[in-house]
Amino acid sequence: MKKENFSMSKFIRDNIMYAILILLCVFFATQHKAFLTWSNMLNMLNQSSYQIIVGVGIGMLMISGGIDLSVGYQISLIGVVAGWLMQNTGIHWILVVLISFALGILMSLFNGVIVVKMKAMPFIITLATSYIFQGISYTITQTKTYKGFPDAFKWIGQGSIGPIPVAIFLMVVCVIAGSLILNKTYFGRYIYGVGSNREAVQLAGVNTDRLRLIIYAVAGFFVALGAIALIARTGSSASSMGPGTEFTIIAGGVLGGIKMEGGGGRMSSIVVGVLILTVLTNGMQLMQLGVYPQYIVKGFVLVIAICFDSLESMSAIRRAKLVKD
Repeated sequence: MKKENFSMSKFIRDNIMYAILILLCVFFATQHKAFLTWSNMLNMLNQSSYQIIVGVGIGMLMISGGIDLSVGYQISLIGVVAGWLMQNTGIHWILVVLISFALGILMSLFNGVIVVKMKAMPFIITLATSYIFQGISYTITQTKTYKGFPDAFKWIGQGSIGPIPVAIFLMVVCVIAGSLILNKTYFGRYIYGVGSNREAVQLAGVNTDRLRLIIYAVAGFFVALGAIALIARTGSSASSMGPGTEFTIIAGGVLGGIKMEGGGGRMSSIVVGVLILTVLTNGMQLMQLGVYPQYIVKGFVLVIAICFDSLESMSAIRRAKLVKD
């Protein structure tokens, strides 16, 4: 009987966020007739696609016990560098995309090297580097906006395959790839392992410092891909594009079930968490609520998510003690 109760509680923990997402959709559907229309559903998925793409990499980082508060300004800097190159040089847009990937990986590795080699707190380091990336971004643009991107490049964010936007296809591919990495590869198992018990992974003969740097590099790749999807969809880039993304991804990840201390969570955690925040934003906009009430609601959502994560951690500790006793 005790085992059955435990199974039921685990089922609830694993699926409660899906229930919340459905309930939110039902609520907003009763408040505005346009909410459940096909065009609005596609619009929400398309708008959140770049965040979920970025979240695939940041989700792996969070599961490994890391965090990156500089993501927003990494996106900003990648966007303005790509925009400047396409507007002011004659190089092909594909080369610009490759440069963007390199820049994303380098910025994330910059964070990773300091965190790993200096044994520094990722929260503080990435908060500090966000100011560096912000300063470089605004120095390049001088508050300018870059436009006039090639149509082939804009197709990444504005094109469609049938009725489905390309960005949504790209998002689905990234989520599937991320899930396969986490669930079907040794690398994925090590990501969970380094987040839950780094010493045990080291004893297994894994170079955990190198592993963590690889995770940062992978996160940087997905940050760059998300930045490309964002500026391709808008057809422009500016320093103001990107900041705030880190809140949506981290809050969405925690809300979806990724543990703040690492070692737990799934790729679907990022997806459902980001979608909950997207639905909240879209629904409140349709209800014509102002920006400031949206900030209040999102803030409460983050507080609730962190409290829920803390309660889960304390509950896991209690269960471990009961098993030990």
